[in-house]
Amino acid sequence: MNNITKNALEESLKKFLLQKPLDKITISDLTTDCGISRMAFYYHFQDLYDLTEWILIEDARKALNEKKDYAHWKEGLSNIFEAVYINKPFILNVYHDISRDKIEKILFKLVHELIESVVEERSKDIYAVNEIVIKSVCSRTLHLDLRVNENKIQNFSGDGMLISTPIGSTAYNYSAGGSIIDPSLDTLQLTPLAPMNTIAYRSFTSSIVLSAKSTISIVPEYRFENSILVVVDGNEYRFNDITDINIVRSDLKLKLLRRSDFEFWKRASEKFL
Repeated sequence: MNNITKNALEESLKKFLLQKPLDKITISDLTTDCGISRMAFYYHFQDLYDLTEWILIEDARKALNEKKDYAHWKEGLSNIFEAVYINKPFILNVYHDISRDKIEKILFKLVHELIESVVEERSKDIYAVNEIVIKSVCSRTLHLDLRVNENKIQNFSGDGMLISTPIGSTAYNYSAGGSIIDPSLDTLQLTPLAPMNTIAYRSFTSSIVLSAKSTISIVPEYRFENSILVVVDGNEYRFNDITDINIVRSDLKLKLLRRSDFEFWKRASEKFL
């Protein structure tokens, strides 16, 4: 019954959007059209924008149709954007009433889930798009031996170590005091999280930018526990008795769909300044 009501509201909203913009449509319009009470609407959605977001996500997921494996991911991706084209009147009307960022975030979430599932299927290793963070499981001070291309760089002591790509340099890395890197550059960036300097541990207090050809090796020094937390693009992985972590650039290539007028530094300026 729940799905019947939600689907009826979806069809009703799409019908009204062919006649007038979203800000001219009321909840009463939809409930009267569907023959349900306002209480029934609020049981499922907070407001019209909540309903609209649900429709966008549901339509895209229906188009994906579980094509999330390596053999069918291209078809699934194509289906998502074909669904956007088929629902062009709906998308355009929504676009004028909901921020572009909101629609982009919804599409990014769906595409990211698709790519993530394919990468996990094809590899035993862990892949990241934005960043990898090495942290202590219980929020204690973390001690690490850091090497680059087999050369010892430092004995690190602090909250953790963040390794980011140029794409990820504007995310967690930037909030942790790292540098913004132009995505056209082929680099990896090491950013310390709350580094400490003691007699035994000497740590860089600023980020280090390395060639993407570098091999970063991190050896945990266990004191209070034998576990370590590896956070990959927000996904947490806990490892016990891990002896070393090696981070290298993958040979896998990720193609990003950009608007024709996209310019990185203009976007960065609008976002942060």
